Amino acid sequence: MLYDRPYMQSEPSPRSRNLVFGIIIFNVIVYAVQLVAGRGFTESLGLTSVAQGGPNLWSFVTYGFLHDTHGMGHIIFNMIGIFFLGRALLPELGEKRFIQAYLGSSIVGGFLWFLVSLYTKSGPLVGASGSLFGLLTCFGLIYGNSDIYFMMVIRMKGKVLLYASLGIALFGLIFLELLNGTGVAHSAHLGG
Repeated sequence: MLYDRPYMQSEPSPRSRNLVFGIIIFNVIVYAVQLVAGRGFTESLGLTSVAQGGPNLWSFVTYGFLHDTHGMGHIIFNMIGIFFLGRALLPELGEKRFIQAYLGSSIVGGFLWFLVSLYTKSGPLVGASGSLFGLLTCFGLIYGNSDIYFMMVIRMKGKVLLYASLGIALFGLIFLELLNGTGVAHSAHLGG
């Protein structure tokens, strides 16, 4: 079943497993600090547009560890994705390349969002979704022909999940973010 899949058969080292858990725990701690510290903390570390007085150089990295505090869905789904993708990718990428992919995706996602924010009205960008989409892209490229079970129900190839995710992000960028100005940063997803 779950562990019969090729990407689930290689067991990451305890150190690698700790890397994924460390990223998740760090995100959860930052989320807890956001809840206690309030809006000022999020605004100082979130990626802001020129219209909001930003961006600060550090915010191209720090926004990826912040999450929407109006509900827990944003952080929960991002951390679940990071857990499963991290478990599959760490044995293939190794720790150094995994961290490079994680942070690089966040930075590129933030940069694309920033460019789009020049033409749209957006609040501060927060969330690990750019990193998550970058990891999803790596997964789709490495395990493109492997069968996976999306949400543990829908069987598909890894590359189908990649193409579907990219298609949804592109649709969201054009029709929701650019034309309607919704609050979801599809550009950061696509950039990741």
